[in-house]
Order: sequence, then C-alpha cells, then structure tokens
Amino acid sequence: LEMRAKALAGDSLDKLQHILPNAVLVESKDSAKTVLKDSKELAKGDIIHIREGEMLPCDGIMLMQGNIDTRSLSGESEPVAKNIGDEVLSGSIALDSFRYEVAKTYADSTMSNIIKLLEESLESKPQIQNLANTLSKHFSRVVLFIALCGFLFWWHYAGAQEALIIAISVVVISCPCALALATPIASVVGISRGFRQGVLFKKAKFLETLARCEVVLFDKTGTLTKGKLEVKKELELDFFRLFDKHRKKDFSGVSSGLEKSDFAKILLADFLSHFTHPISVAIKDFIKKSSAINKHILPQNLTLKEAKQTKERGIYGIYECANGEVLTILGGSLEYLQQQGINTDEAQKIALDFPQMSVFACAIKSTTQKTLNTPTNATQKITLDSPKVHLLFFLQDSLKPSAKELITSLKQAGKKILIISGDRQCVVKSIATTLGIKDYHSELLPNDKLEIIRAKKNAVMIGDGLNDILALQSAEVGIAMGGGYCVAIAQSDVVVLDSSLEGVGRAFEIAKSTYSRIKQNLIISLVYNALLIPLALCGFIIPLIAALSMSLSSLLVVANSMRK
Repeated sequence: LEMRAKALAGDSLDKLQHILPNAVLVESKDSAKTVLKDSKELAKGDIIHIREGEMLPCDGIMLMQGNIDTRSLSGESEPVAKNIGDEVLSGSIALDSFRYEVAKTYADSTMSNIIKLLEESLESKPQIQNLANTLSKHFSRVVLFIALCGFLFWWHYAGAQEALIIAISVVVISCPCALALATPIASVVGISRGFRQGVLFKKAKFLETLARCEVVLFDKTGTLTKGKLEVKKELELDFFRLFDKHRKKDFSGVSSGLEKSDFAKILLADFLSHFTHPISVAIKDFIKKSSAINKHILPQNLTLKEAKQTKERGIYGIYECANGEVLTILGGSLEYLQQQGINTDEAQKIALDFPQMSVFACAIKSTTQKTLNTPTNATQKITLDSPKVHLLFFLQDSLKPSAKELITSLKQAGKKILIISGDRQCVVKSIATTLGIKDYHSELLPNDKLEIIRAKKNAVMIGDGLNDILALQSAEVGIAMGGGYCVAIAQSDVVVLDSSLEGVGRAFEIAKSTYSRIKQNLIISLVYNALLIPLALCGFIIPLIAALSMSLSSLLVVANSMRK
C-alpha cells in the first residue's frame, strides 16, 4: 500500500518526464531544409517546425499564426489562438503546423521547470514531520526500556518463560513505523493530488503552512480581477454639429445610411485598430460587437494620414476626405483632451458619477482648407465644428469567476482577508465592497506591500505581477497565478497553473485535508501505542496477536493517507 501511494504520486512525474518530444525538426541556417535535432540541444534563436499534434519542447516566440492546446499547463479547455510575436510555452500542443523561434533552452523552459519543482517537492518534508521524527527517534529506546522493565517484573513473579513472552509482545506490538509513515505518505499523496488539479506545491512544508495560515492577502489586478479592462458604459454627447452645419454636398455620402454617432464609432474603431494599448483594444472590440456598427466599414473617400500616441495619455489621428476636408480625431483622458483645446466641462461632470472607472473620451474636429484669391493663392483652415467631447467610454476591470465564493469560503474557515493593491483608492474600495472585504489598502508601492506582509503572522500572499514579487517572497506562503510574470512565479511557494481562483480554492482545500490527515495519522499511531503497549505489558496479548495488531496500525495510517 505504501508503494502504491508513492507510485500514484510518481505517475504524474513519470508522465511529465516522457511527455516532451526527444527530437524536433529545426530549420537549417540557410533555411533551405530542416534537420532533426535533440530537444536538449536546442539553443536560443533556433527555428523549430512544429507539426499538428506535436508538443512544444521549449518556450519561444511565434513566427506564424497558429492555435495551441494548453490543457497540460493551464487546464484551458478551449484552443488558444497565437499571432506572430506571441509567446508560447513548452508543454503546449500544436493544433496547426507552424514555425516558432526558441526563446529558452530545454532546461530553462516552463515544463522542465515544473518537472524539477515537482521532483523537489516530492522529496521535501513538512515541518510537522520534525515532530514525528523526534518522537520516532526516541520511541524504540523507550519501548525497549519498557519491555526490559516488564521482563524483570514478570521474571520475578511468573518465571523467565512468561516474562520473555510478555517482553516480546511489548516489542512486537509497538509500532514506530506507523508514526514514521504518518507524515510522508500523506504529503506525497497531497502533492500529487495538487498537481493533478493544477496546483504546484514547491515544497511539502507549504501544505502545512497554508493549512495553518491566519491571514490571506490578495493583490487585485490579475488576481481577484481578470486584469483586462472592459467597457461598462458608453455615452454620446453633443452629436454632431459636424453633420448638421457647414456640411458640403460632396462629403455627405460619408454618413449615408448611418446615424451620426454610428459614423463616429466606425471612425474611432478604425483609428483604434492602429494601437495595441489595452484600453484601445477594449474599446475597439466593444464597438465592433455592436450589430449596427458591424454592418458598415469606413467610407473609401476617407484616408488615414497620421496616427500617433502621445506622452500625455492620449492618441490622435488625421483623416483626409476626398473633398479636402480634414477630420482630426482625439482620444484619451479628459485631461489630455482639455490640453488639446477640447471643451470637457460636461464630460467632467458626468465622470464624477463613475469615480471607480477609467474614462476614455473622444472628440472629432473638422476643418477645411479654403484657397484665398490672393497673389500667392494662400490657403486658410476653417474649423467647421465646435470642439467638444463627442463620445465617452467608461471602462472597468471585471472580477474573476468564483471570486465571491473563494472569499466566502476563506472567511468561513476563519481566515482574515485583506486586499493590497497599487490601484486607486476608489477602484480598490469598489472591489472590496463587492466582495465584502473590510480591510483593504490602495496606491501601494512594492515596498509598502512588503511592510504590510511583515507586520502579519502566518500570512499568505496571492498575486501575479512584478509589484508582488517582494510580498510573495516574504510571506509565509506566496501563491502565484500561473498566467502571471515568470519572476513572480519563481519567487512564490505555490503556483496555480490555470490562474483561476478556483485553483486557489483547491490549493487551500488540498492543504487543509492533507494537514488534517497527517494529524489523524499521528493520533492513530499515538493512541494505538498508548492503548496496546500497556495491554501487552499486563500479559493480555500474545506475540501472534501483537504482530497482527502492529501491521494493522501501519495499514490504517497508509489507508487513511490514500483515501479520497
């Protein structure tokens, strides 16, 4: 049974060790052909040709578009689309044939590191095992001393034969092996169970520490929330003097068949498609999801001449129309638009009602060029509309699924919950209120988080960002979300591979049940010895029954560790 328990845990490791391909096709230096190369000999910069169904041996950068299956790493059941320049991790399975460039060697890649961590964790020992080892260390001496005392007592009162039988019974019925098995078997089973459920404990001792923790601290962005801004509200303001006044006949076709606001959104969506900032992407996706907008494309008589991002939290672009009219589109914070001469008074008042959200404002200015009848034929720019904010988008990060359930379960388990975040006070307060968390800290720098962690005892830190590294390292247990930064994962003690809060909940549940079984095993062993050694010493148990009882105690401990 003991070997079976260890074998079940080792199966996960064996599968991992043989899951990565031994050799792959690598592009030769002249790119004329591919050669077969040992995966362990791959170097940075090598270009690998992966065929459909093959597993990626190393982390790298996509050179083509393709889809991958990441279930072995994150548990994500849906295929993940990757574009040129996207990062891919070893252990992923290719759903299409594609090429990618090696960014990390075989030994340094994600799956290799997971295998190393799992090997180390299976060999490590929790702190509670020190107690068991200390007890076991002196156990045999105590039992032999008790047996010797019993032998001398019964020799005096019942003769040497009876004394020898009782002494043998005392030695045989005692079971130090049950005491010694109490912790390691339960730990191995817990670590193996954790990995199968997407939770990697780097050392066995973190099972115990996590189970005994008193305070749980959460980072907000990417941990409690998705870390991705989404448009929650859209407002249209002052539409659109541009279309009501001063409209030239040859330009009217631009908005043909469209509402004025629809045209502005189409123009904005086209403009935002030239930027990769998360807010730009979120608003572009939001606009394109609108069925009314999705039917139309930007008119051909409009041409984008310039699109730039500024240092003042804003973007601007210039579109030219065939009739010479120029549209200048401005987007960004209200402060940026105000600096560009846009009237933001109305928008500022509206924004006060949504302090917990990020604001993206858009304004479109229309100008035309008129040739003056002068000797030099000079041109004059005429502004056709009053520059005001036309579109307002309010964005907010969304809570991850199961966030409320996790917080509720941790509270029921008697844990104290805190949020420590670098985000604005109003944003953090909104999240804390939604989750029913009374204690929260906002606008923190990494050193601020570190000071809060140091002031807490038996604290667990859960985070994923670069600003969480010091806190993760300093906490009793640092839990990193697998989708976070590699440095944060490296400094943590437990990794939730699928980055879900359900995974965090599983980590706590596995730690609690494993620690509970270790304590149960110790109690079984101690109670067994405390009850049966005195019975054997009094002569009520013969050596045969003692031998059966001793085996039974070990079976009980192992079976308790293995039960589901």
